[in-house]
Amino acid sequence: MATWIDISQSLHADVAAWPGDVPFSRSTTLSIRDGDSVNCSALQMSAHLGTHADAPYHVDDAGATTSGWNLDTFLGPAEVVAIPPDAAIIRPEHLNETTAPRLLFKTVSSQHPATRWSDAFTAVSVEAVSWMQRHDVCLMGTDAPSVDPSDSTELAAHHALNSANIVNLENLRLGAVEPGRYTLVALPLRVPGADAAPVRAVLHPNPTMLPL
Repeated sequence: MATWIDISQSLHADVAAWPGDVPFSRSTTLSIRDGDSVNCSALQMSAHLGTHADAPYHVDDAGATTSGWNLDTFLGPAEVVAIPPDAAIIRPEHLNETTAPRLLFKTVSSQHPATRWSDAFTAVSVEAVSWMQRHDVCLMGTDAPSVDPSDSTELAAHHALNSANIVNLENLRLGAVEPGRYTLVALPLRVPGADAAPVRAVLHPNPTMLPL
């Protein structure tokens, strides 16, 4: 029987955060060994660490927060698209054979360990976002830590995705996933009013398990 494929980053202290952002930490607050009745811990991390979904508010003070998401966007048919490892940016010509309403980009970042930060990731062009909007894509995901270059302050791809009403997933783990069609379930945590939320993203080899 085909099983679900986890494409989420694990969260632990060694996961590389965006330079200057808050890394992951977990501290013990209650311990059975110390005489408490339960084990409990507290988590601290950036909302953009690991696999997560960006809300428009991330790059726009007037943009919608996580409260505005339609959960249907995060569930349904998806296509994993292999981008050439030497591509500096994703362009429309990389997408011409795709037909799914949710596109997940497998780039050179799938070859990078999650424990080491790398600026060498593949960004997304504004032209590719325009292509996705014309082809009714509702969600775009990438194994890279951002859709814009690491030194960008304009953040053109983020703004273009927001204008096109396309949800943006980042930091997927697609190294062991073959290109092709799947069913995606990538529900964000319910964190109202935030700029982003962690996601547990999984794929199923049957691309018709859920409706569009």
